[in-house]
Amino acid sequence: MFRMNGIRLSLVVSILAAIVLAACGGGSTPAPPAEQVTPAAEASPVSAGSSGQADLGFRPGVNGFGFENYGNDVGPTNLTPVEMRRMFGDQVCARIQDDTCTLTPVAGQWMQQTNDAMSGGHCEGFAALSLLMYTSQVSAADFGGSTAHDLALPNNDPLQREIAYWWATQGTRPTSQDEIKRTPNEIVDILTEAFKADAKAQDTYTVGIFKRDMTGGHAITPYAVVDNGDGTVSIMVYDNNWPDQERQIIVDRTANTWKYEASINPDEPAALYEGDADTFTLSLTPTSARLGQQACDFCADGAASRAGGVAGRPAPDPARLDEELIRYARFRGAQARLGRNWRAGCAGMSTDGAGCAAGGDEARTKRSQRASQNPRRGRATAGPDPRGLPNVPPPPHHRGRRPLSAAAVGVGGAPGDARRGVG
Repeated sequence: MFRMNGIRLSLVVSILAAIVLAACGGGSTPAPPAEQVTPAAEASPVSAGSSGQADLGFRPGVNGFGFENYGNDVGPTNLTPVEMRRMFGDQVCARIQDDTCTLTPVAGQWMQQTNDAMSGGHCEGFAALSLLMYTSQVSAADFGGSTAHDLALPNNDPLQREIAYWWATQGTRPTSQDEIKRTPNEIVDILTEAFKADAKAQDTYTVGIFKRDMTGGHAITPYAVVDNGDGTVSIMVYDNNWPDQERQIIVDRTANTWKYEASINPDEPAALYEGDADTFTLSLTPTSARLGQQACDFCADGAASRAGGVAGRPAPDPARLDEELIRYARFRGAQARLGRNWRAGCAGMSTDGAGCAAGGDEARTKRSQRASQNPRRGRATAGPDPRGLPNVPPPPHHRGRRPLSAAAVGVGGAPGDARRGVG
């Protein structure tokens, strides 16, 4: 696809690689750690602790999904052009006919990479969507039930796509910018305030947990804070790797530390997650940030908007962004001029863009021949394209907050290494 593959698509890769996502997966359910789990009962009181309770009212056995977190091995339907247009608007569409969006090459590449990243799990989608259904911001009835727990996953493409949609928001702005990384005590204070009597009219949050080295990321749903009376509090959570179970993050208010037994994948044994006031391995993502249209950082306008930087990583060099935009404008102009010849060359385009490149070379050769015969129609002599299309090098790979990890492309998120899948 000329230098589109080298420039804009490499930019897509760098955007995705810079995002920190949850790496949670799916599979058969193992025996959960006994001290961490208590049975969930419909409308039951929170089972941990004895006083100081702040309760959203959410319960895993009623408002959580009845099936566990999963990866791509079960063959789900993830993002489609419909979700891409819903998330970013019409700018991701090369054309719209009969209200059907045909994605631009860059948007299609972003969608494919994001869908592939869900192989690590869909936990972020589970955590966010269960809250949205509980607060009636998304209707469970649209997917076949009265609550999230009533829904079935098999043969339910709309639900699978909806889970994928909310999974993907973890890596888009403003969601990624609004992630709250605080000390354990500050996290408890934020959730306590959110879980007061009028909490359903306020914001809700998903919790991101990480190991100290920022690996093993996972996303879960908090719904109550309980004072245990011994200097610790329990953050009660719905963990999508263990449906129907009430689980708890233990926070030591004196030491300002936290711990939780969890697994990024139901097939893996549980491990201890823990942190303190300096690790920032416990985070919150507000639901409100996910609502509405997200910024398209791989679109031309989105690249320019990134000059201000994204929370947690330095802003790219504005000069490089200008250069990228200029190159993209050249590509779009050439695309329009080549017209049918370009499209014919791209019709059989392989994943590496070879077909498109071949079609472009043929079209440029014909245009050069016509120009030689009629100087008024174009360049009179053959030579390098003044637009620079054949010779434009791809931009350097921009580092993100943490490098992309093959094991963590899930945080149950877009490709990522540490977080919610961001599985």
